[in-house]
Amino acid sequence: MSGVQWQPRERGSGGPGYLQAVAPSGTYARYQAFMDHSMLCEDCEYGEIRCATAKGLWAAYVRRRDAAA
Repeated sequence: MSGVQWQPRERGSGGPGYLQAVAPSGTYARYQAFMDHSMLCEDCEYGEIRCATAKGLWAAYVRRRDAAA
């Protein structure tokens, strides 16, 4: 995913920290909208673009993702 930043996170209880990928604002929300739709739509299969709504949601995600690059 373009524009991803890596941010340090603490594990807590004195454990070692780790880096977490963080997408630019709005990018994840658009991807989640696509995934939510594809999980419930009878015309789509998990993660597949098969209907006009899914195509529109995927296009919105790609535009936002690419704009963050």
